[in-house]
Amino acid sequence: MNRNMKNKGSENTPSTGFLRNLSIKKKLVIIIMLVSSVGLLLAGGFFITYERFSLRKHMINDLNTHAEMLADNCTGSLSFNDPQDAVEVSNSLWAESLIEFACIYNGNGTLFAKCQREEFVLDTLPEQEQDGYRFENGRLVMFKQIILNNQPIGTVYLQSDLSEFSAFLRQSFIVLTVMI
Repeated sequence: MNRNMKNKGSENTPSTGFLRNLSIKKKLVIIIMLVSSVGLLLAGGFFITYERFSLRKHMINDLNTHAEMLADNCTGSLSFNDPQDAVEVSNSLWAESLIEFACIYNGNGTLFAKCQREEFVLDTLPEQEQDGYRFENGRLVMFKQIILNNQPIGTVYLQSDLSEFSAFLRQSFIVLTVMI
């Protein structure tokens, strides 16, 4: 009777019973599949992480270039107090599909000019800040000072949508899932 109880106890253990009943060939196939899957997951994870940081850096550099061009082109508008010219210069940004809002502050921090995409709605204007960027609420925002004769005369604010960034990450995860 003790002998029967020992056999029943070992048969109830699912992992040992499952692996014990498989041939060595099948065990090797399972081990190779597990190791390959883990390797693919790690490689795919590293690839997606690298692409994420690379794409973020590219977006920051791209928005910074637009901010510098806008700042350079708006020095005259600020110098001659011509907000309409600043709006016209800002309208050139719409060729860049991701930028959805731009504004220019004068030297004392008040709004000088703004423009935005028709479909974009802004609840409140951002406060003027020092040069820099940040990611917030699915957007990349950047402030860039406008310099004339080594003196700051205003600030450019740009806001860019990150929907393409999110779409790229989703597609990368789908591709990784299909590969595995």
